Amino acid sequence: MPVPREARVVTAGEAAALVADGTSVAVGGTGCGHLVAESVLAALEERFLEVGRPKDLTLVHTMGLGDQKTNRGIEHFAHSGFVKTFYGSHYAHNKNLMAMLLAGEMSAYVLPAGVICQLYREIAAGRPGLITKTGIGTFVDPELEGARSHPGMAEYVRRLEIDGVRYLFYPSFPIQVGLIRASVADVEGNLCMLDEPALGDNLQLAQAVKNSGGVVVAQVAQVAARHSLPSRLVQVPAALIDYLVVEPDAPVTYVTKRSDAYSGRYRVPATAIEPLPGGPRKVIARRAAQLLKPDTLVNLGFGVANGVATILAEEGLEAILNLTVEQGTYGGNPAVGLDAGAAVNYDALIDVPTQFDFYDGGGLDQTFLSFAQVDPRGRVNVSRFADKLTGPGGFIDISRRAGQVVFLGMLTAGARLTQAGAGWGIEREGLPKFVSTLDQVTYDPATAENRISPVYITERAVFELRSGRLTLTEIAPGCSLESVIAAMGFRPEVAAEVKEMPARLFDAEAGFVRSSMPEAAPV
Repeated sequence: MPVPREARVVTAGEAAALVADGTSVAVGGTGCGHLVAESVLAALEERFLEVGRPKDLTLVHTMGLGDQKTNRGIEHFAHSGFVKTFYGSHYAHNKNLMAMLLAGEMSAYVLPAGVICQLYREIAAGRPGLITKTGIGTFVDPELEGARSHPGMAEYVRRLEIDGVRYLFYPSFPIQVGLIRASVADVEGNLCMLDEPALGDNLQLAQAVKNSGGVVVAQVAQVAARHSLPSRLVQVPAALIDYLVVEPDAPVTYVTKRSDAYSGRYRVPATAIEPLPGGPRKVIARRAAQLLKPDTLVNLGFGVANGVATILAEEGLEAILNLTVEQGTYGGNPAVGLDAGAAVNYDALIDVPTQFDFYDGGGLDQTFLSFAQVDPRGRVNVSRFADKLTGPGGFIDISRRAGQVVFLGMLTAGARLTQAGAGWGIEREGLPKFVSTLDQVTYDPATAENRISPVYITERAVFELRSGRLTLTEIAPGCSLESVIAAMGFRPEVAAEVKEMPARLFDAEAGFVRSSMPEAAPV
């Protein structure tokens, strides 16, 4: 009599032993520990340090995976000889790995996050690769750097023309091992992500691996009886899963053990969301929030841009528009810090590749993104600097076709400011972030397809792109025009009428954004 199928339960060490030298491995997960098979990654590192195997891996990952402090996530692979080539989007959370990439000890094709998870679908379907406009005019474009961490690397990204229209082509390649995480599996291997803050790209990754002839390992917190999981809640079917690793104590993010709010089981009151303290970040977020329009679809990035969500919560405005993040949430309030990528009080949660599809198609009315460098043409860099290779994450995918991009950041890097009434006291000036030459191009308004020109908001001034040139349009109370320009690496265009940033941006009390927000008007 036939025996019912069961996924084999193995230890993390046994799972690590499945990975051979030279294997192509896809690691699932998004952001700071969401859906990361941490126990299996740790076992892989332990095995490599003990026996020197597996070596010369190709490692594929959609999002940045790490916590900036320890060797979690892909930081486990920061050992010479362990990985030969990365296909990934973000390394800001991986200090040692970033240093090795900069030193040339490893190489990487640094790709947009959406491209990677969409590429899983092309691999699964047996198609030759992904054709998209995402990346044109940025460092990913082969006319610039071709997404290569080092100039001597082989070409990967290619230019393609269809009916006179330029595209980029990202070729498919086989993936032999997939490592993913879920909340629970039944004995057959059906996976549910009920306790997780995201769905990630688990399904697409598993399909790509299985149709490459590979094996998929899923780390889960518990194993349930056969047929005990509601079939409509199964996100990855058992047919795609070969092995299970049980780790009951795995947290849902690197800083949160469990959260029924992140999993969407219940909502939290607005008072449970910690307000932003007064200071430059709050002023920037408030000024940015003034640009929000009711009844629009918005993406919020990380860093300074994430503060916009907190401002909306403080003023009870989160319900009047639809906030999204690339991890798949619609509505609610995105989390901050090392929980970023999760959200509370959201209305819907979809998988990451589908979210990027919608972004790629121009579905966003606005996006609010942090910047690191801006040049006179309004181009932006967030991906690489002299001493850092951070990667773009989803920045390129999100910014390319949003109706409007609003960039947020401090005027200079490392400045120490104190609030002096409705204005600033500058204790120490920082290094210019507005520079004549970018270290790398992550966004170019000339090749992006935005419907409204971008805006650049700092704590001391606001800029707009006018006739292809960065133009100063507002200045903070108490700041002189020349003091702002002196802190920049170039002299911008200056509007005929420079307005003063509203003094109420500096108020301790909430309510200013609500009173100044425009009426509903689609972008």
